[in-house]
This record gives sequence, structure tokens and C-alpha cells, in this order.
Amino acid sequence: MFNNYTKITTAFAAFALLFSTGAWSQCAEGEIAVDYAITGGDWASEITWTLNDDAGNPVVLADGSSAVGGAPISGQWCLPVGDYTFIGSDSYGDGWTGGASATFTMGGNVIGTLIVEGFSGSIVLSVSADVPGCTDSTASNYNDAATVDDGTCCFDDLVTIVLNDSFGDGWSWAGVVGGLEFSGVFYEFLAGSSLSLDFCLAPGCYNGTLTLDQYSSEASWTVLVNGAAVASGSGASTDLFFS
Repeated sequence: MFNNYTKITTAFAAFALLFSTGAWSQCAEGEIAVDYAITGGDWASEITWTLNDDAGNPVVLADGSSAVGGAPISGQWCLPVGDYTFIGSDSYGDGWTGGASATFTMGGNVIGTLIVEGFSGSIVLSVSADVPGCTDSTASNYNDAATVDDGTCCFDDLVTIVLNDSFGDGWSWAGVVGGLEFSGVFYEFLAGSSLSLDFCLAPGCYNGTLTLDQYSSEASWTVLVNGAAVASGSGASTDLFFS
């Protein structure tokens, strides 16, 4: 019954993009605001990172500093349109463990996430003024602010399953990879305070199975259908059901 993965662009996201392109933000005209959050996990002192431009050089920010640093840290870059490479490193070589991750958002939409395995890892971030979304007005996830159709139009029910962790380190700990198994696919919840999964589903009854680590009291979940909450749960229960 699983149809396809969808990404939602809300009216709030469109507003956030307008805000980030210079109308009211600190970014200069022609620059796009990109928010970043790099968590430290259990071994933050081992983490370093750099943001490179398309020539492979560290990005020079408006204050003259280079886009390099450690963890934990969060903030906002003002970047011209283009592709950038974020490189994360771990000095010990065992990856970003214990909840460390890097997340990047633009206009309220996540444009990239990274959890380093081994000594280093990288991700390409595409910065653009375009607003991706469904441009078909007959779809349940139609977004009138979208400027580019991203192929995510849903013509059944738009179902969002949100997994939450009250401590903010995901559901994976001490060898347990936590997350949700739904319609034959396992979605890992490795780090952070929440994981939002979007599906386009025909009306019906659905089941999922949760895998939780030893801190199951921190876990909760909510299911929304076309924006309305229809089911929720918390604690040690590993069964997810909604209709």
C-alpha cells in the first residue's frame, strides 16, 4: 500500500524562504540563508568540519572568517546560489557516534544531513532560490508557493509519521539502530529530536513496528493525515497503527 515518498513544502516554509532571501534577513541581496546545526554527540572534541565552494576552497563568510569549525554549533550562512561541499571529520576514526550529526535547512526545508562514518564524510548542498513542491492544484499536497515541481504530488492521503525523542539523541544507542519499519522499509532514527516521514497512501488501515533503544521512555510518535493528527503513542510500545 506504500506508494511514494513525498516532501512537503508548507506555507510557512515559503514564508521562511522569502525571509531568507534578503527581504527582512541579514543576508545581502542575491544571497540565500542556510541554517546549519552540528551536534556533538558523546565525543564532540573529535569533530571538525569545513564548508567548501565549487572550487574546493573553504567558503569565506561576510565577516572574513572561513566556514570551518567544531561541534556542537548552530547558526546561519548567507550563501550565493551554487553547490557547496560540507566535509565532516572525526579525529579518532570511529565516526560521529552518540548522536552527532549535521543538518542543513533552507527556507524551512531540509536540504541535507550527514553522519560521518570513519574518519570523514561529505555531502553536497545545493543552494537555490527555487521553491520545490507540488504545483498540481488537484493534489492533496499542492503548494501554491512552489516555483518548481519536484515530482511529489500526492493524489491520495498525505500521511506524515513523526518520531520524537525527548532527550534529542534519536532512538539509536549501544548497538541498537532504532526507527520505524513500515510497508517493508526500515527508516533509521539515528540522531536528533525528531524524524518526519511523509507518505502518499490510499485510505485504509496501516501498521508499523518501532525499534527502540534502552531509553524507550524518551520516545513518542504522531501520525497526521492531510495535516490532522489521527494517532499517537509513547513509551515502550513498539506497535504503530492508524487508519
